[in-house]
Amino acid sequence: HSEHVPVLGIRLDFGESGRSLVYSGDTTYTEELVAFAKDCDLLIHEANYSEMLDPDLDITGKGHSTARQAGVLAARANCSILALVHLSPDYVGREQAVCAEAAQEFDGRIIIPNDGASIYL
Repeated sequence: HSEHVPVLGIRLDFGESGRSLVYSGDTTYTEELVAFAKDCDLLIHEANYSEMLDPDLDITGKGHSTARQAGVLAARANCSILALVHLSPDYVGREQAVCAEAAQEFDGRIIIPNDGASIYL
């Protein structure tokens, strides 16, 4: 999320099962990421900020997304499940509000996995 370091992501398409997973690094919303994540089963996307919990926060140039932006991306990419990761420590105990923010834009399943969690597709 620095102008000097490229943001990387990965898409894994599992041939036999037909399942797919997309992991985005720290990033803001881009149409390129929408195309990259198109029709994936699981989108793992950071939501370091929340517009609902920090409405006055200016995230311009910070290289991170809000939960709402992650929801928009998941909806536009037609993903099945959105996993929100890399939340601000300020949101501990308020994860439901972060999910609710993403749900304003995305009507699929939204989860906030714990570190080290396993997610089965």
